[in-house]
Formats: sequence, C-alpha cells, structure tokens
Amino acid sequence: MFAAQVGYQNRMLLRSPMAAFSTLALPVVVLLAVTLLNSGRTLPSRGGIDFSQFFAPAMVAFAVMVAGYVNVLTGVTLARDRGVMKRMRGTPLPPSLYFAGRLASTGLVTALAAVAIVTAAVAVYDVTVPWSAMPAAALTVVVGVVCFAALGLAVAGIIRSGQSAMAVAWGTLLPLMFISDVFLPLDTGPSWLRDLGSAFPPRHLAIALETAFNPRTGNATPRWGDLGVLVAWAVAASITAFMLQRRPA
Repeated sequence: MFAAQVGYQNRMLLRSPMAAFSTLALPVVVLLAVTLLNSGRTLPSRGGIDFSQFFAPAMVAFAVMVAGYVNVLTGVTLARDRGVMKRMRGTPLPPSLYFAGRLASTGLVTALAAVAIVTAAVAVYDVTVPWSAMPAAALTVVVGVVCFAALGLAVAGIIRSGQSAMAVAWGTLLPLMFISDVFLPLDTGPSWLRDLGSAFPPRHLAIALETAFNPRTGNATPRWGDLGVLVAWAVAASITAFMLQRRPA
C-alpha cells in the first residue's frame, strides 16, 4: 500500500503542470537567469566565492521548500476539498500511510530537482561540487523535506478552502525567502532583519546547504545547530497537524 501510494502521489504531481513546473523546472530557470545577471560577481563575506557557488545550493533549498511546503499544502487542501480525505477513511489505507506516501513522493521529487539544479550549475557556470560534503548536504535535504512537509500539513489544517491554498503557500513562503539568504545574501542587511530571518526555518536550510557547497569556508560536517532548528519546527508542525487532522471534517 505504501509503494502504491508513493506512485499515486508521483502521478498526481505529473498531472499538475503548475506543481511539476514550480518544483522541477522553476529552480533551474531561476538559477540560470539570476546567475547570468550576477556573472562575475564574488562574495567576499563567503570566502570570495563566485555568486553561482552561493546561488546553486540556494536553489536546492528553494526546491526543497516548494516541494515540501507549497506542494504538500496545496495538494492536501485540494484533496480534502474533493472529498479524498473523507473517502480515505473508508478504505484499508491508514492515514499514516497516506501521509508517509506523500512524504516519500516529496523526497523523490526533491532529489530529482536537486540533481537537475546541480547538474545545470556545473554544466553552465562551472560550479564546484565538494563531494566530501555531499553526505551532509543530503542529510540537510532530508531534514528540510520533513520540516517543510510538516509545515505544509499544519497550514493545510488551518486553511478552509482550496481556492486560497496557493495564495497562502506562496504568500507565506516568498517573504521569508527574501530575508533568509535564498535569493540574495543578507551580509550587509540590517541586523534585525537577519535576526528575524533566523527565527524561521528557510534561513537555516539555506545556510546549511550553502556551507556544504562552499569549497573555501565549508566542511563535510553537517551544521547540527541549523538541523536542530529544522527538527524543532518539524516536531511542532507535526503535532499541530495531528491535532488539526483529528478535528471533524
């Protein structure tokens, strides 16, 4: 049942052009366009690396957040509106397997998106891949997927209409990305803005991935502090989602 559920979620993603584009193609398009606009720019505060070396892991973080938060939030909300969640209660499929299948599907899609992003960055902008740090990067991606999928489930429990799901998803995520070292480094930004970004998980995911990809200042050890913040958010969101899921439909 778990394998069938993973396959079902994958097919549902492919049948949704918007979700497939935003997860698989949009990060690559943004990577190519923004890096081209910043061609030749270096970041002294990040060890003097090229902008492309910073932006490639940032787009991996972007893909994690879109797949884990936006797609899960909108997918669960729409499934609830269509009566899928209610009908599921009359089937042998436990709710835990349904959500586990959705999480596994999200992880597979994120892995595919990450490979596409890194491949494009290496092929077009000659980004360096520190292979010794890739296990740390992979662990960060896994924790990030769990964290943002849990947040997506929690917020889906609050939204009452699937028509507003997309607006809520992007409206809550995009502002945080701009203050979380995803689209641009905030090294010279106000300290209060950096502190605000540090209170939320996007910054911790972006910094942890950037550290793994930075060949000059990074290392092969995961940033346990940042991963701890992501785990804490995942636990809090999971508890919230569980409590909301138990409410009468």
